[in-house]
Amino acid sequence: MGWIVVRNWDRFQHYGDRQPPWIKLYVALLHDDGFQGLGPADRSALVGIWMLYAMTRRSVRDQPAVVSRAIGQRVTVATLKRLNHAGFIDISASKPLAPDARAIETDVDVDNPPTPLKRETPEPPLPVVTAPGRRKSPTGARFTAAENWIRNGAAAEVPVGHLAEVFADEFKITDPELVQTLVERVSEWRTP
Repeated sequence: MGWIVVRNWDRFQHYGDRQPPWIKLYVALLHDDGFQGLGPADRSALVGIWMLYAMTRRSVRDQPAVVSRAIGQRVTVATLKRLNHAGFIDISASKPLAPDARAIETDVDVDNPPTPLKRETPEPPLPVVTAPGRRKSPTGARFTAAENWIRNGAAAEVPVGHLAEVFADEFKITDPELVQTLVERVSEWRTP
């Protein structure tokens, strides 16, 4: 399996260093032969893939079933081939570089190469702080990122049954208690 790479991605959004709350959709697409040549289902899938690409920070696997679940629409291998043929996506064998890594890679001075980047150590498990008589209160960067993702409204687009998978894949949160806490927070934000 490979990775989906959206062509000309920087043209579609301007948040280079974080997860955008929205993406740009240009009216010029109405005059684009590739876009006009797609059927309505393929156009819808393309917009869904763009949103997923933004939400995952350019990290979308070439797995139609996973993409289908994430965007709430059936996506097949044939759909991905049509989007590729129309010039909107590529399938890459290697994972696309994150926005920060792309900037580092593209700004290399040939005469003065940069010093090698330090290898990151894996994040330790989220600490759980408890006070006597109180419910566990999770802390940590990943939990905070997941909470921000919920507050930004992105979680509203994910079916409740898939939230645990998203928390595991995107935020590396697998502890059942923490996942349950986050799912409850999503439910709180969904109710008016």
